[in-house]
Amino acid sequence: MDMYKDPCCGLSLYRGVKVIAIIDLVASVFSSVLSGFGFLIALFDGDAIMNDLNNYNATQISPGGTPPPHIGAGWIIFSLLAMTMVNIFYVFLARYLLHATQERNTLKLQRWFDITAVVLAIRLLGYIPMLFMEGGVVILFGITWCAYTAYSLWVVRSLKKQLLTEGESNLLRDAVYYSPTQKL
Repeated sequence: MDMYKDPCCGLSLYRGVKVIAIIDLVASVFSSVLSGFGFLIALFDGDAIMNDLNNYNATQISPGGTPPPHIGAGWIIFSLLAMTMVNIFYVFLARYLLHATQERNTLKLQRWFDITAVVLAIRLLGYIPMLFMEGGVVILFGITWCAYTAYSLWVVRSLKKQLLTEGESNLLRDAVYYSPTQKL
């Protein structure tokens, strides 16, 4: 078994991509629910939460230190809404990967690959400023998720190559059987 050509360590690429799609779907639904609840809580009780947070931050100032910036409830509500929308987008992206895998459609696999690669690049750029801040758990989780996403890209690309090599893609099969020049 060649580790570079077979990233799933014995599991078929088809099953490996299905497992990745299911993991992505479950994680996206879970994240959507959590950020959605956070959004609703902040929407209906945002001012009280922000007052508590700003009061707590004021007590954490060391002598001679600068106070943390005052964060408004509107900014938190906007951030949670944006996070919820992104997580819902990930739900649809995971479902798209699952359907592309079940259909064995290389065009859809490539589209998923392209979208995910762009999102991964944006996320990695977003983590650069966090390297210079406190909060190592957030950075560790984010970099771990980016590594998982890079692995997912590798597995999906390997499946696409395998489907094209074996001529097993539904896209190729449909192009042969339903050619526009073919008479019915």
